[in-house]
Amino acid sequence: DEVMEDLPCIGSCNERWRAHLVSTRNLRVAWSIEAGTMGNPSHSRSLVLFVSANPTRNLDLEEEMRAVAQQVQAGVERDKLEFRTIGAVRPQDLVQSVTVMAPRVLHFSGHGSPNGVVFRDESGGPLEVEGDHLRTFLKGRGVELVVLNSCYSEVQAASIGSSVRA
Repeated sequence: DEVMEDLPCIGSCNERWRAHLVSTRNLRVAWSIEAGTMGNPSHSRSLVLFVSANPTRNLDLEEEMRAVAQQVQAGVERDKLEFRTIGAVRPQDLVQSVTVMAPRVLHFSGHGSPNGVVFRDESGGPLEVEGDHLRTFLKGRGVELVVLNSCYSEVQAASIGSSVRA
């Protein structure tokens, strides 16, 4: 059984981005995008960057990654999207990836807390990055849509909302 629901917007919503979360059984992971022109018309394909961190190793992020990739490939806008993944993400990996790859969509999957999202530290353990730090980092980077799949994602969405378009 599949249930589709609109995702809450992060930042100011507009008609160019409409993201949906697709729930399948107990796994709320797959999503689709309805898009017109996606931000920068000079790019023939917009990058969806899926980053994940699971320092406690109790989440099935590989399954989520597979499900999201499958939904991107099945979507009507698939020819406009390129999908890349980075696992076991540390904060410096996120900085480098967003700076070099310039994604239009950033999907974070992992753990969260009331204060931030949880990445890995240098030894593979948990490292919390506050929502305010993410907001500062994302500002002006060209990311138009952020999908957060973690606990306390609404709190983090409110923190970073002013840094992204949708």
